[in-house]
Amino acid sequence: MPSSVVVHVRRTGSLLAPAAVYALILLAVAQVLPGINASARAATKTVNCADLAISFDAKSDYDLSCESDTSLLADMDGSMLIQHLEATADDSSNFVDAFYYNLMGRVIYTANDLRNNITTFYGKLPIRDWQSGRPVSTLTTAEFKTEMRGLPSHCIAYQKLAHRDWGGYKKLMVGVACSQDNIEQSYAALKRLYLPN
Repeated sequence: MPSSVVVHVRRTGSLLAPAAVYALILLAVAQVLPGINASARAATKTVNCADLAISFDAKSDYDLSCESDTSLLADMDGSMLIQHLEATADDSSNFVDAFYYNLMGRVIYTANDLRNNITTFYGKLPIRDWQSGRPVSTLTTAEFKTEMRGLPSHCIAYQKLAHRDWGGYKKLMVGVACSQDNIEQSYAALKRLYLPN
């Protein structure tokens, strides 16, 4: 799970000074939106995975863990829904980590480079041998090698930007799928992930 996430957002429907157009919102998993004047802030809470917008076809061979939070962005005239899903194979050979951000109100997401987003979301994760990935549904993907959970791993970085609005996006889905032995396991697991439009 990443320790922090930087989301590049812009207010919509108004003229802002150039320095304010691309405001940075620093999100922490445990403390959502530190440094932002949020009028309401709740701790991320464990939820039933069936209640998330994202889902994973776990069948009987994966364990799921899910969290969700909604925060008001008072300074940005909007709010943000954050959902996290982690699916881990019963034999611990591979897992999928997925984050879903839904920006509501007059806020949009403007950063769209996959490598920059993965580096931002998973800042302490060493990334080696970054290369283009194979098509998986509507996802942008890249392959890389790393140390995950203390073991050498073959991973797929992925993202999906959705709901285009005012030169940016209202929804961002980003994450990694990793395997200790074979990247094909990661691709197979990633195909079981559902991300909304």
